[in-house]
Amino acid sequence: MMKSSARLLLLFAITAVFSLTAVALAGGSEEKAEKKSLGQTLYSKKCAACHGEDGKGVEKMAAMLKTEIHDLTKVAHTKDLAQEWKKLTLEGKGKMPGYKDKFKESELDSLLAYVLGFAKKESEVKEKASGEKTEKDK
Repeated sequence: MMKSSARLLLLFAITAVFSLTAVALAGGSEEKAEKKSLGQTLYSKKCAACHGEDGKGVEKMAAMLKTEIHDLTKVAHTKDLAQEWKKLTLEGKGKMPGYKDKFKESELDSLLAYVLGFAKKESEVKEKASGEKTEKDK
C-alpha cells in the first residue's frame, strides 16, 4: 500500500512540475508577443512613413527629403547595436527627427526588437534562396 501511495505522490509531483513549466514558458511567449505588437504599432506610427512597412525604405520619401533612408533589413547585429540604435532614435540624425521625451525605455526596447526582426527575415529569405538552412529549418 505504501509503494502505491509513494508512486501516486511522485506522479503528482512530476505532473505539477511539468504544468508549472508549461505555464512559465507560455507567459514568456505571451510577453514577447505583446512586445512585438507594441514595437509594430510604434514603428507603423513613427517610422514606416520613411522606412516603409517592410523596413527597406520609401524611395519617394528619400527623394522628397533629398536624403538616403537606411534599409533596416540590413542592420548589422553587433553587441553595441542596442545602445547605438537607441541614441540615434532619441537624438535623430540628418533629416530623421529625434524622439527624446517621446518614448519610454520599454517602448524603445519593443521598437528595437521589432526592427531587428526585419534583418532576420531578410537573412532567412537570402538563405532559402541560396539553399542554406535557416534556424527554423535546423
